[in-house]
Amino acid sequence: MKYLLVISLLIFPFVQPKYFITFYDSFIQVLNEGHCYYIESLKQSFRPYFRRETMISELYSDLNCTVFIGNSRLEDIGYYIMSVSFIYADFLPDGLTANLKFGCNKTYGINQYQLTGCVRLEDTSYYINQSVENNIFITNYYSEPTCTSLINKREIPCSSCFYDPIYKIERTVDCSRIYKNK
Repeated sequence: MKYLLVISLLIFPFVQPKYFITFYDSFIQVLNEGHCYYIESLKQSFRPYFRRETMISELYSDLNCTVFIGNSRLEDIGYYIMSVSFIYADFLPDGLTANLKFGCNKTYGINQYQLTGCVRLEDTSYYINQSVENNIFITNYYSEPTCTSLINKREIPCSSCFYDPIYKIERTVDCSRIYKNK
């Protein structure tokens, strides 16, 4: 039996997942290579792959990515977040908290992990510090880079769907997928 395991590992080696990672001020956008995603605003399903130094997306006409319709770059179908620059890596960085999915579907929503600690909120002069406490995702807003004078606070129950006024879409907080590299 032990020899069968060794032979199967040689024939079918353990494949570590690969990630497409884009960094912003307060979060990182993450796509797992080969995973099925659905962009609600574009009504489009896709699987991202890395080919010839380019991220290519296989497009599908159904939510489960079973009916293939063609290949495209994500920016060609209107999804620009990964088009400027991304890192292709086999691990995620330390210091990430709740996964705020783009869309209310936990299975097919695009992953956006929030950074922990005091970080600048993208395209504003505000700073935020985010955490998960008692199954609640908490965002504290500050006006200075030391995050000492609280000016506002937002609390969202984990696994709830909410409207995000910044991106103008429905999102969900997936606290079960908090990522901590060990």
